[in-house]
Amino acid sequence: MSGGLWDYDQYKIKNIIDDLTNTESCDIDLMDEQMKLNLIKSIRLLEEAKIHIHRLDWFLSGDDGKDTYYKRLKIDLEKDK
Repeated sequence: MSGGLWDYDQYKIKNIIDDLTNTESCDIDLMDEQMKLNLIKSIRLLEEAKIHIHRLDWFLSGDDGKDTYYKRLKIDLEKDK
């Protein structure tokens, strides 16, 4: 396996998700209900983006072919639900 097309920067997205779900770094008490709903939606979108970027990284780096890309993408997205 290669070093990744983007040097595994997709894991930075995971760090952002972790920060947003950590109540110490994300003061939920300051948010109204709409902001809280937006936060939940944003976290979900980031989780999906991380999966897509990871799968594209492997495909574009030559680690996966087209069939493997689609198969692993589907599996990863289903696991994330």
